[in-house]
Amino acid sequence: MTGKSLIHYARLACRYPRIASGTLIHRVRVRAIRTLGRRPVILFERHAGIGDLICTFPAVLALRNRYPDGIIVYSVWKSFKAIVEMSRVADYVVEMDWSKEMPKVEYRDYDFRYQPWLEGEQLRGREHLHLVDDFAQTLDVTLISRQPRLYVPPNASALMRKWLAPLRKRTKYIIGIHVGPSWPVREWTIEGWTKLVALMCENLDCTVIQLGSDVHTAKGNVKIARIFGAEDWIGKLNLEESVATLKQLNLFIGIDSGLLHAAGAVGTRTVGLFGPINPKLRLPPETPSVAVTADVPCLGCHHRLPCLHWQENCPNEIQCMNSIKAADVFKAVLEFVKQS
Repeated sequence: MTGKSLIHYARLACRYPRIASGTLIHRVRVRAIRTLGRRPVILFERHAGIGDLICTFPAVLALRNRYPDGIIVYSVWKSFKAIVEMSRVADYVVEMDWSKEMPKVEYRDYDFRYQPWLEGEQLRGREHLHLVDDFAQTLDVTLISRQPRLYVPPNASALMRKWLAPLRKRTKYIIGIHVGPSWPVREWTIEGWTKLVALMCENLDCTVIQLGSDVHTAKGNVKIARIFGAEDWIGKLNLEESVATLKQLNLFIGIDSGLLHAAGAVGTRTVGLFGPINPKLRLPPETPSVAVTADVPCLGCHHRLPCLHWQENCPNEIQCMNSIKAADVFKAVLEFVKQS
């Protein structure tokens, strides 16, 4: 990029900060933006899964009160860039990955840098909080709203309305489910999901769509089981289309995952299945949501000190999730269907 074009893009970015793509921020150079625009540039970094990212959005919005004239840059893994863009909390989104080709963030280009750590990641001796409040406390900001929001692009909304139109003509309710993949301690049994889908199809005028992908954030490709009786949409949608679909569902049922947070962020009623995690610390703060858990003594083990286990190698054979009954989940579904 020539010096003249660099100045051109820097001035353009100062006037219309949301038009720049993630890679353009590296080409333009934040230093040029700061110099020409005389505005502080704030870097916010969170390289984690979708659920964590969504729970940072209220805190990032609160940072704008601290820096009303600032330019906020959000650094995120390349795969999840669209989630941050749909939140509209940042002026720029910098996409990152482990490849040598991807430009790296240069910290000297920024006036302020925030890299928040949760209580479960960097113990500070305080009680566990909802992820939204945990991020806010880490940044020492006062939240305007605790509920994260996602705004679906119009083209994605139009496309998914077209895809869902035949299903709406056929049935009264469209219900989405998310089985995984996730860490074993978060997943429910395939038998449980199969029974639940059968109960819903037999007793409700509904179509059930199985959402998600066969990719695990940490493990790579993991073939997830398809649930009998559900429409198989796994791997057919990108992130924008997935969020657009969530927004148009009558109800979403899922394990503790990014899609559960995304459903709450677009205002869709959710039923969450929880075991090692306390649902009060994860469910959407303001969107109507309910959790279904089993009655086991080790429930919520992730929040105990010391933590009994996490992710894998449960000493109790994941009884918290394996003991959840399909009838109990269906009961929660019926309550939300009546309300809708």
